[in-house]
Amino acid sequence: MADLDLSEMKMFAKWHATRDLVNNREFWNDCVSAYLDKCVTLPMYDEPAEREAVLKLVRCPPGQCGACCAYEKVAVTLAEYDTLVKNTNQEVSSFSDNNGNIFLDCNNGCQFLKSNICTVYSFRPSVCRAFPIVEPKEAVNQDGARLKQIQVRLKCAAAVEAVRAVFIKVCSTGKVMLLPDLSLIPEYENGKGALGAI
Repeated sequence: MADLDLSEMKMFAKWHATRDLVNNREFWNDCVSAYLDKCVTLPMYDEPAEREAVLKLVRCPPGQCGACCAYEKVAVTLAEYDTLVKNTNQEVSSFSDNNGNIFLDCNNGCQFLKSNICTVYSFRPSVCRAFPIVEPKEAVNQDGARLKQIQVRLKCAAAVEAVRAVFIKVCSTGKVMLLPDLSLIPEYENGKGALGAI
């Protein structure tokens, strides 16, 4: 297990003896604040079908919170930038880096978010379509083969709930259990977890 940050240490202190975190609503409510902006690696390969399955779990009605748009900058392709310019008939606040990458400038909030509703939803950039999935985590399996796993950024309650739904399914096998830092470990045969919880 990696070194824990302060929020993870507090979560371990509070929840270390709890046997079934995946079905504990209070634990997940704590996760919304304790792990805000944390990236969580899911036990899923970064493949289109798996990404789609995770995105279907994100239930966020338009206008609910707008946390998905709370970034300082958003990377877009030239084609996505051109689509925004063409379809909005307004100046698109953007900048380029030294490598020619284009970013929407969202320092003062996304210019396309009005009353927590995306005004360009039908042609939003791909990074927005993928929310809350971010760049995959590189890993190596037990045979030494390189692979990529889906990572989710916990920006809002809807993202946390999607992660919870994945963990409920994974932990229902009885072969793994969830730790308070949102990592998974194998279950012991006697039914006790690695922390000795009853």
